[in-house]
Amino acid sequence: PSLSMFPSNPSLCSELWNCLDQLPYPLRYRLYDTWRDGSHVINTNTTNKSTVAATTSKSERSAISSMALRVGIMGVADKPLERIQTEIQTGIEARYVLKRVSKENFRDMGKRLAKAAHSQPLIVFAIVFGQIESYDNLIGLMVDSFKNLTRLSLDTMGYCVLQILGGGGRDGDVIHRDKMKADGINATQWMLSLEQFTGSFWKKFPEVELRGILNFLISRLQAGETAELGVLKSLLSTAGGADSGAGGGSTQLSRVQLEGRAGSQLLKRETSSFGIVDKVNKKTAKKLRDVLLQRDIG
Repeated sequence: PSLSMFPSNPSLCSELWNCLDQLPYPLRYRLYDTWRDGSHVINTNTTNKSTVAATTSKSERSAISSMALRVGIMGVADKPLERIQTEIQTGIEARYVLKRVSKENFRDMGKRLAKAAHSQPLIVFAIVFGQIESYDNLIGLMVDSFKNLTRLSLDTMGYCVLQILGGGGRDGDVIHRDKMKADGINATQWMLSLEQFTGSFWKKFPEVELRGILNFLISRLQAGETAELGVLKSLLSTAGGADSGAGGGSTQLSRVQLEGRAGSQLLKRETSSFGIVDKVNKKTAKKLRDVLLQRDIG
């Protein structure tokens, strides 16, 4: 959590990741829980309120004050006032960038977003998910802009996806939302956006931890819950390259098309219905296969 108090410093993030990378992913995710929630005691006598007032705008000071009152600043609070201040400033910067990102400037805006995420990835990604859940046309731009993120930030992204699905945190920490519409068949809009993002993200960044989300998805299926089935399908089809073509399932392909899928890129293109075949990231497909073959999965 102390990383949040430092200015954006990718070198510091890399050094910290070299240590965290030695830990198993469940322990890393518990550390991210602590980073997100905080567990500090605030001493109001030693808090430098004059510094906070001098370095923030009027709107930021108002937000900090309301946040401090909400967590109970007169006693034990979840986060120190200084951390609340940095989180609000990072949130303002992230929202500023996301409001202006477009196809023409996503590379420059991606650098600004990555700079904000160096020290506050959990805050930035919470805002990013809020955007892509409402505007799914931003998913491709967001994934492409993540190439400037550090390994630590990418790892926290995997943790954030698991949190949104409801597979992380302590009891009572996760806000449960309806994943299916009232008909019980179709997924809600935010869930569809998350499915698309999950497949695109792991296709682009296969080095990000996969065991956490796969363990959660398979355990949910074993429990008879199918609301997250679309996320697993997106991982297998988009990231793993197991999509059977434009027609959908393999039962909708002719024998010639099905045999063509086992050939070269040219043969796939010639036997495809529209001549369009998505490129498969072989590194991602191999990583996904190796993880699924592990004994502790499911």
